[in-house]
Amino acid sequence: QMGKNLATLLRMHRIIESVKNYAHFSINDECTPTSLISILEDVVCICSNQIRLAGINIDWTGIPPALVIPCRSSELHQVFVNLVTNSIDAIKDLAERWIRVDAQESADMNMIIIRITDSGEGIPPLVRGRLFTPFFTTKPRGIGTGLGLSIARKIINGHSGKIELDDHSRNTCFQITLPK
Repeated sequence: QMGKNLATLLRMHRIIESVKNYAHFSINDECTPTSLISILEDVVCICSNQIRLAGINIDWTGIPPALVIPCRSSELHQVFVNLVTNSIDAIKDLAERWIRVDAQESADMNMIIIRITDSGEGIPPLVRGRLFTPFFTTKPRGIGTGLGLSIARKIINGHSGKIELDDHSRNTCFQITLPK
């Protein structure tokens, strides 16, 4: 019983720390080197209940452990929470439910390329051009605001990077490119 209580307390502590990391925001924050894995651990912790209830497998084992991104981490938390939540909503009723996060350095070693792919069959061509438009949503009325991807683009642009839908992926895949 004591071990179970300790495990519960440790899990609660981890969730609280993840939410604090996600919620921290200051316009004056400088970009600081941050481990991509630590950001993803927080994101998965924040979304863990949704992931578990939907029976989704999330994998980021392909990310180099030493990969560090100069960023305002609270803002990247927001981008990744949005992308993971969108994936969960899109695939929760599919037979195959997975999300994969991959990252690598660009060939010239100046950029970090992060790909978030889910088991969805992609975004219909008619919707693609409007994905990053404020207030555009494909979710049922009352479910989404249509601001998530436009805010994500603004954050990534503020980091001198870019976010885009990979039209060549068989599955739904967003690619984020950030300067190293």
